Amino acid sequence: MNFTVYIARLDDRILYVGATSDLGQRIAIHADLTPWWHTVTSVESIPARSPEDAAETERRLIAEYRPEHNKDGVTRRYARYAYTPRTPRPAASRKASNRRSV
Repeated sequence: MNFTVYIARLDDRILYVGATSDLGQRIAIHADLTPWWHTVTSVESIPARSPEDAAETERRLIAEYRPEHNKDGVTRRYARYAYTPRTPRPAASRKASNRRSV
């Protein structure tokens, strides 16, 4: 499993620092649920060796840069969770046929 620390920026300003095992899914979650996410102009990713390494790097970067959208004093354990987007996404499907080939 890959672990990543990510830095969301508005131009040169750091807005948020986070850690995840699935950056694409995490960005999709932010896009659906985070009111300020539309202001993000770039996301930088930093690979981590383990969940503990990701959490430590995240804590260090938050302490160093004090991003405006990270909550002060919030520490969390690395969690994995399922996500269902608010906006339905089209799914590929085939119609089943009742006809049998002879």
